[in-house]
Amino acid sequence: MPKQVTIITRHTKGGSWKWGKELAQKINENSPYKVHLTDNLADILKNHFSTHADLVHSAYPLWPRLYKKPFVLTIHGNFRKEGWRQKFFYPKAIRSADTVTVPSNFLKNELNLERVRIIPNAVDVNEFNQVPFRQNLDNPKILTVMNFNFWHKAKGVIEIAKVLSRISHEKRQNMEYTIVGDGPERLKVQNEIEHFKTDFLKVNFAGFDDPKKYYANADLFAYVSGFDNMPISIMEAMAAGLPVAANQIGALSEIITNGVDGLLSPDPENYKYNVIRLLEDSDLRQKLGQAARQKVKEKFDWSVILPQWINIYSELLK
Repeated sequence: MPKQVTIITRHTKGGSWKWGKELAQKINENSPYKVHLTDNLADILKNHFSTHADLVHSAYPLWPRLYKKPFVLTIHGNFRKEGWRQKFFYPKAIRSADTVTVPSNFLKNELNLERVRIIPNAVDVNEFNQVPFRQNLDNPKILTVMNFNFWHKAKGVIEIAKVLSRISHEKRQNMEYTIVGDGPERLKVQNEIEHFKTDFLKVNFAGFDDPKKYYANADLFAYVSGFDNMPISIMEAMAAGLPVAANQIGALSEIITNGVDGLLSPDPENYKYNVIRLLEDSDLRQKLGQAARQKVKEKFDWSVILPQWINIYSELLK
């Protein structure tokens, strides 16, 4: 009889939900453990008090925990700033967990955690085909994939639209900007972006959708956020071989080596400069895209990350 593991994620569709869904699938396919995944609020409440599983792995701050089974807590963001009502449970959940993990050194330092293990987010590179490379961009297609749960994160899309509006107007160049994702702040962002549309810039909001087909049709991936940690969407774009232009925020420097497998910008003016470089320099786009895909394959593919989770489970269930 295989050992049973319950993985708990937040019910909102975003990074934590996606992480839990993929981790459960990979564990079930490639380990001796049997995983049950839940994002149901009633099940989450039950897991505060009892569980039939041999181990509980939660991205939700379970407290109180009235059972002796091993408990792994994974923290994906700075709960002190995110505004979730459950943030008050995190300190006690951290103390009661057998193992606490975070995806990045940045978050470990941001939360001032000592008893913590760092296991990065992951993607399956084999699920992403290398995007077709277009040398001449008459009508470049720029893509952003982001959830709209927090204003400080979502407003980065407005900053991107503002930069693209300026570039398209100055260069008299047609561009197409597509944003994939949804959340409570999306309509506010969408209304703000109306101010930056021009005859040269077409903006599409695709809503919540599988981003794979959008990566395949893009020429570059644009990302700006005022509040972030380790976005899975950037890893996915890199896995698809897209050149990435992002701002220096959170743990992005732990994913991207600036100038080697992506471009990171310290300020909006530099961000505009980097986007222009990518639009005008086909060799740079190709070089960064190829290096990005290789980086993810070597450091962030599930084949590299999954054994780290299996090791934790094995340590606690031996």
